[in-house]
Amino acid sequence: MFYNHMVSSSYSRPNSIVCGKWVGWDYTELFDEMPDRDLVSWNSLIACYSQAGLHYEALNVCNQMRMLNIGFDGFTFVSLLSSCAHLGALSVGVRLHRLASEKGMLGNVFVGNALIDKYAKCGNLGGALCVFNGMKRRDVSTWNSMIVGYGVHGQGNQAISFFKKHDGSWGPV
Repeated sequence: MFYNHMVSSSYSRPNSIVCGKWVGWDYTELFDEMPDRDLVSWNSLIACYSQAGLHYEALNVCNQMRMLNIGFDGFTFVSLLSSCAHLGALSVGVRLHRLASEKGMLGNVFVGNALIDKYAKCGNLGGALCVFNGMKRRDVSTWNSMIVGYGVHGQGNQAISFFKKHDGSWGPV
């Protein structure tokens, strides 16, 4: 099992992807040949697809995991939410948000940041703000996602206001 993770990790780096194929290996072929697949293996596959821009494929892996009753962790949610953001798949992202809440993952700052990014990229700034306000812990990515979200959607004054009221959780200005 350790060897499978080591190999899958080394072939899942985005800089070794050419046209959806990993140089020297097709990661999906490697994954299919694994005798034992655990959550790390599945997360590696989702991350590979997501980082390669194969977002529909990443979401299909999510469906496979659900059919096989394989649980999700923070890494799973972050990669899947990234794919939703890139596709503008707001309704899928909302379902993932609900599932993350059910699994107790909303306290994970990385999941929170991915949710904010997804809502902002899908144009739902109210949803992004709701997640932001519900976060107990924030980092620079949390604040940046909100500021960029407002800016990209033509709400520059709101972005500046948000920047000015940061709470210091991302260091001095």
